Amino acid sequence: MSEEEARNQQAPNVSSYSEWLRTLEEKRSRVARPLMEAAHRREAAAEKWKPEGARISGLEELLNYLDSLIEKARAHETFHPICQLVERMVRDFETAVESGLSGYIAAASDCMRDVMEATDLLLLFSTDVQVIDE
Repeated sequence: MSEEEARNQQAPNVSSYSEWLRTLEEKRSRVARPLMEAAHRREAAAEKWKPEGARISGLEELLNYLDSLIEKARAHETFHPICQLVERMVRDFETAVESGLSGYIAAASDCMRDVMEATDLLLLFSTDVQVIDE
């Protein structure tokens, strides 16, 4: 492959995600279609979910609380396994928000199911610390 062909195959120089999507639509329309639809759904959702609103404020408070819980649990060797579980919950919440805003409700629901299962485990661990290692 010549140097010029290699340059032509490189990603285009784009300054924003929306510009990248437009370029992708020109070159790979089938791949671009669901990404563009999700971007439009996120834009529509952003009009409803204001940063100062109760939902976003509550989520911010919850994520900050979970971050502090992880930090405190790391200080105690007994609770190190719990850190991984809570970190997974944080990633699930973050993924659920993105999925929900993008219109992928099934993916958001899967994440929330995972959070419920992790919550059940945390409740179990709170009643019997010995179970953590099992």
